[in-house]
Amino acid sequence: MKTQKLIPAWCIVLLGCTLFSISVFAGSGKPKPKVKWGVAISAWSDDYLKAFEDVAALKLKGVSVRSNVFEAWKGKPEELKAILEKNQVKFPVLSAGEMPWDAVSNKQVLELMVLKARFVKAIGGKFLAVTTPKRDAYPPGPDKLKGLAESLNAVGELVKKEGIKLVLQNQMHQYCQTPSELDGLLSATNPKLVGLYFDVAHFTQAGGNPAQAIGQYKKRIRLLQFKDVMSPKPGHQGKKEHNYQFTILGKGNRIDFDAVLSAIKKAGFKGWCMLETEETPVTKMSPADATKASLKFLTENYLYSF
Repeated sequence: MKTQKLIPAWCIVLLGCTLFSISVFAGSGKPKPKVKWGVAISAWSDDYLKAFEDVAALKLKGVSVRSNVFEAWKGKPEELKAILEKNQVKFPVLSAGEMPWDAVSNKQVLELMVLKARFVKAIGGKFLAVTTPKRDAYPPGPDKLKGLAESLNAVGELVKKEGIKLVLQNQMHQYCQTPSELDGLLSATNPKLVGLYFDVAHFTQAGGNPAQAIGQYKKRIRLLQFKDVMSPKPGHQGKKEHNYQFTILGKGNRIDFDAVLSAIKKAGFKGWCMLETEETPVTKMSPADATKASLKFLTENYLYSF
C-alpha cells in the first residue's frame, strides 16, 4: 500500500492567496486606461481658489477652468501660476466660452481669443476650448454651420501661432448637439487646427454612442470630460428636451463606462480626463464631496487609486 504525500500547510496558504489575488485583480476584467484624471471646476463657480485646494486634497493634478478665471487673473497670470504650483495642480485647458458662428469676421472676438490663448500659455497650459452658439427651436442651417467651421479654423490658426491648441467642446442645446452636427463640424475643420474636448455625458444625452465616437475621433480627441447622466429625470415636469440630469459617476442610467473606458484604452489615449459635477444644486453636495463620490466609483469599479 502506497503512502500519500501530504502538501505542507504553507503551500496551501500560498496557493490560496495567489488564487485570491488572481480572482480579484485579473478576474474583474475591468478596463483601466492610463489617463490623467483632473477636475473641471465649474461647480465651484467663482470660488476657484478653494477649488484648487480641494483638487489638490483629492490628489488630482489638473483643472479645467472657465473664463471667470481669465477675467480675474488676466493681468497677473504669474500670480495664478504660483498659486497652482503651490497646490501642485496643473492648468491644461481654459474653457473660453461660446464661439460666435461668424467670429471669422469679428475682429474683437478674434483678438479676445488670442488674449485668452496667451493667458493659457503664461499659466503653462496647452489648450483653449470653445463651445458653439446656443440653438433655438430649430437646428442651425448650413450657412451658419459653414461659418462656424470657418471661424473655428481661423481661431485655431491664430492660437496655434501662440503655441496653444484649439479644441471644440460638444454640448447639449448648442450648434453641435447631435452626433451628426458634431461630425459635420469636425469634417469641415482642419484637424491640424481644431481638436476635440469630448464630453461623454453630453454626447450620450444627444443620442450618441460615446464609446463608438472615441474610436471614430481618436485622432481628434485632445481631452475628455466625464460625468454621468440620468434620463428621464425623476419628477421632471418641464420641457421634454430638458428631461435629464447630469450627475456623479455611477448615479446615472445611460452610460456604459466599461465600454467607454475600453474605447479610451483601445484608442491609446493617455491625456487628461476631467471629472465634472453639475448635480450639486440638486443634492446639496459640495463640489468636493461630489467629486470624491465620482473618484470612489472609479476606485471601486476600475481599481484606480487617488
